Formats: sequence, structure tokens, C-alpha cells
Amino acid sequence: MKSIEFCSSLFETVLSASRKSYIPLITDALQIDCVRWDQHGTLRGVVQIAHGLGEHIGRYAELADLLTRAGLVVFANDYRGHGRTAQSSQQFGDFGPAGFDQLVQDMMSLSAIAKGEHPGKPFILLGHSMGSFAAQQYVLDHSSSIDGLVLFGSGALESLAPFAESVKAGQNPLGLNGCSV
Repeated sequence: MKSIEFCSSLFETVLSASRKSYIPLITDALQIDCVRWDQHGTLRGVVQIAHGLGEHIGRYAELADLLTRAGLVVFANDYRGHGRTAQSSQQFGDFGPAGFDQLVQDMMSLSAIAKGEHPGKPFILLGHSMGSFAAQQYVLDHSSSIDGLVLFGSGALESLAPFAESVKAGQNPLGLNGCSV
């Protein structure tokens, strides 16, 4: 929790002429590079992007621009071994000793910052490719902490499939009363 407090206070002091702010997230000994794109106009909700394998958050700048123009603030982080979080090119693709589980934990740490900055706003987790699998793992353990889930370039995790099959057509599996952003 200390790292989340550090990031939250650092977040408050970041000033950016552009609509993008960089936030270092320190979950263990590694600094995780994170970014926030501010919404245009009235804030309607929060989106957190989980990128694909071998990618970095910069690849999602166009999508973030579209989302911010729709009134959404967008958060994302470079995974361990990806983008600016990789400490060297030899570390590209290396999730570290705690592996995929730590990657998901890093996402949850960033979510805590995003939701702390925007309490009461709808929170949507968006995952692409490998990020979709990280998002599914996140949802399996913490479905009550999100308001919406968007997966693309994905398959279903084996343990998520029975859950998805149990949902009747038109039923909201997260138990929400309609979240419109």
C-alpha cells in the first residue's frame, strides 16, 4: 500500500501541458511505467487499458484520444519486460520471477490509483490480446471492483468459460443496474 500512496501523491503533483501524464508505479523493487490521458470535457468514467504481448502503452495513444474525446480518463501501464518498464532490451518479454500473477497485481495497483482519483465513476477494464487474458484473470479474482469489461483479440480462459455460459441473455453478469458511459 505504501507504493500506492506514493504514486497517488506523485500523481497529484504531475503537471503536463499535454493531456498525458506519466506516473511511476512501484509495486516491488521495479518501477512500472504508467500513463494517464485526461478526458476532454465532463468526466463520464475511467478506462484502464491492458496491452498485448510485446507491445507498449504508446501504441494505444490513438484509442486513448478517442476515449478521452468521449469524456473518459484513460490509464495504462507498460508491463514488466515491456516498453519503458523494461530496464534493458534483454528484459523484453520477461515478466520477472513472480510472472503473470505479478503483472495482474501491477494492473490492480494502477486500478486502485485510478479509482482513488475518480471515486464513484464507472470503471471499465479494456484488454487486448495478452492483456485480455490478464483482464480475465483480474475479473476472476476481483469482478466486483469493475463496472465493465472489454476484451478484443482474445479467447476465454478455461475458468471464465463456465461463468460466461451461466449468464442468461440480457443478464448483467457483474450485477450492475446499467452503467452507461
